[in-house]
Amino acid sequence: VAEKLEIGNLLNKSIFELSGGEFQKVRIGRCLCQEPDFLILDEPFANLDMVSEGNLIEILKNLALNKKLGILISVHNLNTAAELGDSFILLGKNCGKLISSGSKEQVFTKKNLSLAYGGNWENINKVLWKVN
Repeated sequence: VAEKLEIGNLLNKSIFELSGGEFQKVRIGRCLCQEPDFLILDEPFANLDMVSEGNLIEILKNLALNKKLGILISVHNLNTAAELGDSFILLGKNCGKLISSGSKEQVFTKKNLSLAYGGNWENINKVLWKVN
């Protein structure tokens, strides 16, 4: 796990010496070392640079596919969600109300995103480049 997450050099450091991204990777590593059947991750990509985020996405995809690990991830970046997931739940921005659930084609529509976030989503393709 340490090798996959590239945190071997952090194993003997105090948590007080770690950056936000390093601390995030160590916390995820601790979860994965326990070999759970299911993971619930809230914003697991917070504080990670693009390379670390990409590595973690690949690790999570491989665990889900090869080890049959169930993973529920809460993210605000819809592109990341679209890249990772195969089933989605879209909640309203301020109320937490269920707007839609299902495949990305069913969930990530202009109508649903407008209901969830408000505003005009005419330029949605500029924002959601991985969804389409």
